[in-house]
Amino acid sequence: MLLHHEIELQAARTPNAIAVTCADKSITYAELDMYANRCARYLRELGIGPDVIIGVLMERSLELVVGLLGILKAGGAYLPLDPRYPEERLNFILADADVPVVITLASLASRTDSFDGTVLTLDLEDGVLPEYNGSPLEGENTPDDLAYVIYTS
Repeated sequence: MLLHHEIELQAARTPNAIAVTCADKSITYAELDMYANRCARYLRELGIGPDVIIGVLMERSLELVVGLLGILKAGGAYLPLDPRYPEERLNFILADADVPVVITLASLASRTDSFDGTVLTLDLEDGVLPEYNGSPLEGENTPDDLAYVIYTS
């Protein structure tokens, strides 16, 4: 079973249980699943599907978990990008991996100024996600689909 399916099942079993806590913020399984579905719908609207690589430029946060899960639900693969990377390294990785979308936070969005693709700021309180339906998505990913790409030094 795929990771996002496990989260969906847990959200159905224990919707009000805390799924993720980071610093002084928490979200339940129901909220995590809803936010991830909204993110996945946005990504699908952009044409993201199996084996499309999405850059994730974030520090550890609730939004990071939502973004990773949303990418997997959309069928894409995530590429973690360290916000401390020099601009040249970020630009090289994004170009080399042929990334069409970067997910980040508003506080880090300036790190993507030279990126030609779409930038999604995923701040849960202020982002674009409330515009999207949080219900489960249709369409199946398979265990053979790419899940992530890692660039090493």
